[in-house]
Amino acid sequence: MNNDPYDRSIGPQISFDKSYLCMMTEVCKIKQDQVIMKNTGSTTVTYEWKKIIRGDYIPSKNSDGIQRFYCHYPRDILKPGESKTYIFSFRSEKPGMFNEEWELLTEPQLLETAPLLNLSGMATKADEYIEKRQQLNDVFGRELETKKTQALSEVEARALTPPPEQVDAQTKLIEHFNATNEHLGIIYS
Repeated sequence: MNNDPYDRSIGPQISFDKSYLCMMTEVCKIKQDQVIMKNTGSTTVTYEWKKIIRGDYIPSKNSDGIQRFYCHYPRDILKPGESKTYIFSFRSEKPGMFNEEWELLTEPQLLETAPLLNLSGMATKADEYIEKRQQLNDVFGRELETKKTQALSEVEARALTPPPEQVDAQTKLIEHFNATNEHLGIIYS
């Protein structure tokens, strides 16, 4: 047995494979993630997972008090060298992003405090109004096109343009003759 007082393997020690869980799912469905905890010390540890309750520091982000994260089997013991997988679940009835922190309470107290476990859950909801919005866009597009056509017709109706000149056939013939024979110096007047 090692008698080194600075040996960290003596006494209660716990390690996690990760300290952040992210779960993304649709509204009203369950998503799970897991963390593996290992007793790296020399003492059996009794533990309990507890959610940390904190006030909302951002006034617009008031908690609604609804539980969305769950820990399966939150209390147990962990013997030296033993590892266990802990499953956390997330479920929300409304869309949004939700966060919680959980801590591990142990008996005896650990030599080094266990890190907090950060849980993040995102609940998404399919857009149920895509088709109706497209129908409205189509109606508005047709209405806009109709209004543009009507406005253009009104502008054309109000526009004053001079009537086309009335040129008789004889005048056209003389102009053609003069243009054709100008290089010969023959001009009809």
